[in-house]
Amino acid sequence: MKNLILILTTIIFFGCKSSVDSDSKQLEQFVLKNKNSIKAAPKNAPKVLSECKPIVTVYPKYPNAQVKNLQEGWVHVEITVGKEGKSPSKIEILDSSPVKVFDQEAIRAVEKWYFEMSKTKEISTCDKVLEFSLIDS
Repeated sequence: MKNLILILTTIIFFGCKSSVDSDSKQLEQFVLKNKNSIKAAPKNAPKVLSECKPIVTVYPKYPNAQVKNLQEGWVHVEITVGKEGKSPSKIEILDSSPVKVFDQEAIRAVEKWYFEMSKTKEISTCDKVLEFSLIDS
């Protein structure tokens, strides 16, 4: 019985990897192999003037087609949050580059964000730029 427990423990700790780890390693290897071909995000991303403060953020999913095309970009969103904080009540795309390529994934991610409650305003707005980059700079 002790041998069985030892074997199962070894399999659990050393033999199982999450799909996230596997996906991350595959993406990293793919990017390193193709780094000279990556279409870099334009450097003209807008400056952000913020009023509401996110306390929980979720990273957007990188679209498979853009990974395969080695394409980077950014999405500038305006977020409206009620006094109670929590989730955004409205998300609007202000600008993006390339246009409409990463917009849906940016919206899906921001919908899962949580914000600090406002002490003075009924409605707060803020703008954020979500960057889609294959290589950390």
